Amino acid sequence: MFHRVFIANRGEVAARMARACRALGIEPVCGASEADLAAGFPYLEEAAQTVRLGPGPASESYLRIETVIQAAKQSGCSAVHPGWGFLAENAGFAALCEQHGLKFIGPSPAVMDQMGPKVASRQGGAAARLPGGPGMAGALGGAAGGGRGAGGGGGPGAPKAGPRRGRPGPRPWAGAPP
Repeated sequence: MFHRVFIANRGEVAARMARACRALGIEPVCGASEADLAAGFPYLEEAAQTVRLGPGPASESYLRIETVIQAAKQSGCSAVHPGWGFLAENAGFAALCEQHGLKFIGPSPAVMDQMGPKVASRQGGAAARLPGGPGMAGALGGAAGGGRGAGGGGGPGAPKAGPRRGRPGPRPWAGAPP
């Protein structure tokens, strides 16, 4: 078990992780941007310690991989919990945590790499003998193949989210209210 876990997220995500750590007798350490620290958000009170990660924008604080790892190491943590969003699906971050002797609480980099692309995900599930719905075995070959996948593949088309390229937060959809 871990003695201290670095929580590389913010808000309700960090609060839930901190409460779960405390319930297990683990000291939660939260990374926080300068803006979050100045605002005195309640989730920061859940942590045994808070560590400044950088300025307000997530791209300059929560998403700075080297800074997050350095903060975790310097605060005496043996593991990093990414929460969800931000760095949770970043295989490079998970690998770097392991290289620095930190346990990444989440899937291994290899699993993230395999489960990201839909075709590899389906093939990995089939190899593990997991049940899957009907559909195509291969890639559609671009937008032009979409109709072929939805209508002729034995099941509905199922888009798979791809890499977000560092943009945190939910992606807006066309019918979203303003």
